[in-house]
Amino acid sequence: MRKLAAIAAAALACAVSVSSAEERPVYQPPDLALQKEKVSAFSVLEGDWRGEGWMYGGDGKKREFTQTEKVRFMLDGTIMTVHGTGRSKGAAPDEKPDFEAFAVISWDEKEGAHRFRSYANGHYGEFPITPREGGGFEWTLPGVRYEATVKDGNWTEKGFRIGAGEPMQFFEMTVTRQ
Repeated sequence: MRKLAAIAAAALACAVSVSSAEERPVYQPPDLALQKEKVSAFSVLEGDWRGEGWMYGGDGKKREFTQTEKVRFMLDGTIMTVHGTGRSKGAAPDEKPDFEAFAVISWDEKEGAHRFRSYANGHYGEFPITPREGGGFEWTLPGVRYEATVKDGNWTEKGFRIGAGEPMQFFEMTVTRQ
């Protein structure tokens, strides 16, 4: 009887092992050509940009600033990096920025969507970003939407707080390709 129980336990263990192996997904390498193609939708942004903008701070005061954006394809074009710096209007270009942000635009194959991984002021997050027809993009985070157009060497981006009622604009920048 003990032998029969041991044989049954061994057979069950083998069946579970084979079953688990059959259920494991086969490794699918990333489709680098697809990632490169999808990220290229933002190619109009590549380069160095400089201009001005304004925003309302947490205290409700309007602040004007000088903005630079450095946008690069990386990893053979499968991602795009965006490095933005803002300095108070009139500040020297080598002065420490009042605002600095870094982001990575990529294609998420599993979700079938572009992603915008952003780092700024000690915060970070991953948000949806959508390229727009004719150049530009839109990206959102909880309670905020940014809309950008790129035309004739100018990139204009506006930020809106979204809640009850009409969206309220709190940010705008226009930068020119250098």
